Parts: sequence; structure tokens; C-alpha cells
Amino acid sequence: MEIKENILVVSHLETDIHILSETCKSYGLNAIKASSSMEALDIVMSNPLISLIFIDPNIPTIDNIDTSIKIKEFNEELQIIAIIPRDEYESNKGGTYPFHDFIEKPINPNNIISIIETYIGI
Repeated sequence: MEIKENILVVSHLETDIHILSETCKSYGLNAIKASSSMEALDIVMSNPLISLIFIDPNIPTIDNIDTSIKIKEFNEELQIIAIIPRDEYESNKGGTYPFHDFIEKPINPNNIISIIETYIGI
């Protein structure tokens, strides 16, 4: 199967990384994994072929909101999807979150595909 797109997954939770990565893989998408903001920034800056980012803004001791802002400064076209509970996303909608959308925890693979179809198509 030919790899169609590169998706960056940024989370400290192995379960989230596994669900997102395996769902992407099953649709011919390449999931690149990062567990820290520095690693995510390095990947984005060295790989112009990233199509979409799933990022957990609540990684302990890491400010992934700030990381998302830096990514947008580097590539404003890159779509960033938060991995976050619905109520937290809704309470910050239009506020400080630099995300285009969110995927609700616990992650449902059908929601992953819906987000991918919406933002990059498959």
C-alpha cells in the first residue's frame, strides 16, 4: 500500500499514540510519533511533508499550546487537531487554543477518519 500522507501524533499516552497510529496506518497514512514538544517542533521543521498534526495540549510539564503556536508561525497552513475532552475544547473555542478542531477523548477510530477526511481527504 502506498503511503498517502504524513500525520504527526504528539502525545505522552501510548494508548492515544497507538490508536491514532494504527488507524492512520490502516488507511495508508504514515503516522510519525512525538512524545515532547521539542521533538514535534524538530519533526515539523525538518519534514515539510507533514499534512496534519494530532496533539495533546495537556502533556504534563510541556506547553503544547505554545508548541502549536510555534508550529503555526513556521507553517500557517498546517492543520492542528487537539486530542482533548469536548468540554475543555468548547470552553476555549475562540480563545487561546490555536487548534482547527479536536478529537474527543477517549479516542474513537471513526472520529479519526472523519477528521482526516475533513482536513486532508483520503
